[in-house]
Amino acid sequence: MGNIIQNLLPRAEALELVAGELGFPWTFPGEKKNIGELSGEHLLSDVFAPEDWPPWPRSLRDGYAVRSADTLGAGPVSPAFLVPVGEVPMGALPSFAIGPEQCAVIHTGGILPEGADAVLMREDSEPAGSFIEVRRALQSGENFIARGEEFLKGDRILRAGTPLGFAETGLLAAIGIGETSVPVVRVGILSTGDEVQPIDENLRPGRVRDVNGWTLYNLLKRRGYTHVRYHGVCGDDWVVLQKAFREMEEHSDVLLVSGGSSVSERDYTERLFGTLGKIFVHGLRVSPGKPTLAAGSRAEKKLAVGLPGHPLSCLVAAWTFLLPLLSAMTTGDKTSEPWRRVCLSLLKDVWGHAGIETFVPCALRDGKADPLFAKSGYVGALKEISGLICLPENTDTLRAGDYAEVLLW
Repeated sequence: MGNIIQNLLPRAEALELVAGELGFPWTFPGEKKNIGELSGEHLLSDVFAPEDWPPWPRSLRDGYAVRSADTLGAGPVSPAFLVPVGEVPMGALPSFAIGPEQCAVIHTGGILPEGADAVLMREDSEPAGSFIEVRRALQSGENFIARGEEFLKGDRILRAGTPLGFAETGLLAAIGIGETSVPVVRVGILSTGDEVQPIDENLRPGRVRDVNGWTLYNLLKRRGYTHVRYHGVCGDDWVVLQKAFREMEEHSDVLLVSGGSSVSERDYTERLFGTLGKIFVHGLRVSPGKPTLAAGSRAEKKLAVGLPGHPLSCLVAAWTFLLPLLSAMTTGDKTSEPWRRVCLSLLKDVWGHAGIETFVPCALRDGKADPLFAKSGYVGALKEISGLICLPENTDTLRAGDYAEVLLW
């Protein structure tokens, strides 16, 4: 336990150290997934545009395709008059061009005919016999999107490691990619401690159910790590722990061990990690989440993270350290943030710790952050938590009404 007290590292420094020592990013095998199966997984490799987008100039409004030069000086008092020559069909190329003082009916999404360089909105026009009255001057390029305006053929539109949410899958659909490869990152989770028992057993005196194992399992699933394996609960028995750890090592690239705060458990975790490779992090300068370990082997491409046993402390360490570390492992980006960072007014005072980055769980109420004061071992905060109030190392107090950075799930 002495190492943890004496060798605390700032979170950002710890991330940089582990990523550098282990030579992140690592290359992982890929597996093909249909676009309908994607839910937070990460791209295995960059995606490049197979064509200009849009492939044709398309109208953004209902109205008339026109030549902007023909609308010069037009207004409500002195309108211009154009001759309609047809209607642009939806879903097909127009079979005609627009000449001087001509126009054509066009709908949103329609392809501009050759010769047109603007779209006159319907509300800025009026039929006038065999003419269209133009009541507004237009500039070239107005109310339509040009060919290749969003991206050109060969442009990189998604980077390797990008989480594939609904927006990204929509973009893949737009360019005709219905299947893509995602990295296979195998993660193992082992919960330790004599006081921890599986959740499907009747609770015995002095015991607690395994909160951390299932919190970590579903957190990682939600973040796109689909190859997660729960290895159950193991008591504080060195021989049994070694066997469980070796089994997990055989099936995992990332080994997560959740342990308690006792000296014996933490020593066991350090000993386990020492058999795998070098221990880089003996504790983080954060609260909660201080007793966090990180180790690994660059040659074997194994990463091990020891997380605190207390549920809130484990969750904070996983969210603020483990997830960015996994992102660095797959993409090389050591600054990636898995949260949405916002600035919100506080409903109550919060206190930090001098020289320590402090995270306070909070709920959102009427657009403000309501601190949920809970000790690291409490699970009650989990029922309302929306994110974490972040107090930097140099901030020890924020008052009600002050604005604070909040990391939203």
